[in-house]
Amino acid sequence: MEKILNQILDELKSLKQGQLSFEKRMEKFESRMEKFEENQERFEVRMEKFEGNQQNFDEKLDNLTLELRSNFKYTNDKL
Repeated sequence: MEKILNQILDELKSLKQGQLSFEKRMEKFESRMEKFEENQERFEVRMEKFEGNQQNFDEKLDNLTLELRSNFKYTNDKL
């Protein structure tokens, strides 16, 4: 009888250690998920800035193209 109780006690200890290990892994996972979400938010902000810069760049390029065409036409008309 004592042998069976010792086996049950050993199994309970093993389960408890497994539970503690699982809890530690879950804490690490939750921490990583929080960091991932923070990085995701930063990425979204950077993408919005990038898109704004891209639009600004496109507008400037269009304006320069129009100015060059205008200058080229003016130069050709003078010749």
